[in-house]
Order: sequence, then C-alpha cells, then structure tokens
Amino acid sequence: IDLMVVIIGVCTAFLIQNIAADRKVEREKIKVFSALKMELEDFRVVFPLFAEGNEGYLNDLEEKDMRDISYWRFVEPQYGYQIIEYCINTDNSEIIDFQLYEELQSLYVLIMQLELSERQITEVAGQYQYLIPEVDTNHPLNLERTANNQSRFVRFKIFLESRIGILKRTSENATEVLDRIHESLPPEEITKINLKYSRNRITLIGSEEESVSLLT
Repeated sequence: IDLMVVIIGVCTAFLIQNIAADRKVEREKIKVFSALKMELEDFRVVFPLFAEGNEGYLNDLEEKDMRDISYWRFVEPQYGYQIIEYCINTDNSEIIDFQLYEELQSLYVLIMQLELSERQITEVAGQYQYLIPEVDTNHPLNLERTANNQSRFVRFKIFLESRIGILKRTSENATEVLDRIHESLPPEEITKINLKYSRNRITLIGSEEESVSLLT
C-alpha cells in the first residue's frame, strides 16, 4: 500500500507538472500570436492602400511626363517587424512550428526587399537636380540637369513598380499567416485584438466603422 501511495503521488505530481507546463506554453503562445497578429494586420490592411496610392501616381503620368521626385523619401525604420524577427529567432518549436517559421521567414524576406526598394527610391530622389533659375532653360547646364533627371525618373518608376509588387505580395503573405494564427487564438482574443488595432488606425483610415470593416 505504501508503495502504491508513493507511485500514485509521483504520477500525480508528474501529471500536474505537465499540465502546468502545457498551460505555460499555451499562455506564451497566445501572448506571442496576439502580438504577431497586431504586427501582421498592418501589412494586411495598410500595404494595399500604399500600393493603390503608388499605382495611382504612376497611372497619372503621361508618356513623356517627368515630375519632381525629390520629396520621395523613406525614413527608416519604416515598418515594425520585431515580433516577426523574434519568432524567427526563437528556438521554441512548441510555439513556432516549422511551417509557421517558413511562412514568417518568407514574409521577412519580402519586408527586406521592400526596404531595399524604398532605399533605392530615396537614393534616386536625393539625386534629383532643380534647374538653375538664373539661366535659360536651354542653357547647357540646365539641359544637362534635365537629361540627368530624365534618367533618374526612369529608374524611379522601375523602383516604384517594384515597391508596388512587393507591397501586394507582402499583404497576401501576411493574410495567409493570419489565417493560421486565427486557428490558434481564442475567438474572444481575436475580437479584442481587432478592436485594439482598429482604434489604433482610426486616424489613418477614417472612422472606427471603416477600420473595423477592414478587419472582417
């Protein structure tokens, strides 16, 4: 009987310890996935708006149109992806499984490509030269600046088209990852995060009703 009591006690303690460990992992998982969802919602909701605005700018250009691009500057850090980096670098496979890791890694690569395209846009915009007002438009100095600006503008459009494509792909990938995250989060947690995110975006998107509609 004493032996049975010891065995039952050890097994019970072991079971309780496992349950506590599982609950700790589950709490940590919800915490990480909640933060990850907040981060990914920005990519899903805002990036298509950025892409739409850039496409509108390009569509408004005439065939030989050349505009002042000097104001196209992107100041880094432009985006927040700290949670994505944390998930990629964590060695806790109980929270981040291999499939999710691969999806987040692909998303991270897209964000790096996006930042590269924006650095290229910023660089070429910084090289834009205004015409010298003291001399005639057809003066050799102004003609040289015009020719240089035309070359820069062609590169600018290439970089901007690249940015548009990356913005769209990043939004699509973020949506796919969010679908997987929603499977692991309680419905009430999803609702809470959606409301929190919508309130954070009211000033950018418009009314609270419009913000919530983007999340549904």
